[in-house]
Amino acid sequence: PQAAAGLRLLVAGGSGYLGRQVCREAVQRGWSVTSLSRRGENPCPGTALDSVKWVKGSATDEALLQKLAADADAFVHSIGLLLDSSSDLTSLNFITSGSRSVPDPSATYDSEMRATSIALLEAARSTKPDGGADRPFVYVSAAEAGWQTNELGRKIEQNVAPAWLGRYLSAKRAVEAALTAKAAAAGLRPIIARPSFMWDPTKLDILPLLPIWATGDALNVGNGTFSPPLRVET
Repeated sequence: PQAAAGLRLLVAGGSGYLGRQVCREAVQRGWSVTSLSRRGENPCPGTALDSVKWVKGSATDEALLQKLAADADAFVHSIGLLLDSSSDLTSLNFITSGSRSVPDPSATYDSEMRATSIALLEAARSTKPDGGADRPFVYVSAAEAGWQTNELGRKIEQNVAPAWLGRYLSAKRAVEAALTAKAAAAGLRPIIARPSFMWDPTKLDILPLLPIWATGDALNVGNGTFSPPLRVET
């Protein structure tokens, strides 16, 4: 892996299921990593994550974000929420969350995904360094956000998928659009990551779907409707 000695990475949601792996990988590649999350705790003591600076706070706290963004050379937004307050399924988040995180009962896709992304984007803009290359900003979206431009994907989203999934994907698309539109003025190089289902052997809620998605990907069903599931190392 390419070394990144001396470079500083800010990860919003670094203690989460995917975020902790981003932090671990970055540390192993030589980055100096700071994580901002509601818990602000190292989820895996005694590992490479001991090198991460864990900050507890809100990802919409303007003053805190500006302080952290001013000391960052790159950004990753990995805050996510599968079942929001409108889904009437929030009690299942303990199961669906790979990090066993339990969000606030009033949490919505707008408050957790769109608002936090825009807040981080604005903090990056307000701390834009004079001169130099644009700072990378990675937003973790979802492969299914691309269903909007795929015929079979549109049919699944409109006619088969539950309503909460449509709202989830709409929130992801809104952030993608905002980042694409505002990145240049903020001195950022936008990178939109679109993984499909993220899983490991403990994710019992996802395991039944893996053969369907893997087969759909292997057979190219719908000309790209299904993307390969992403295994997250734990």
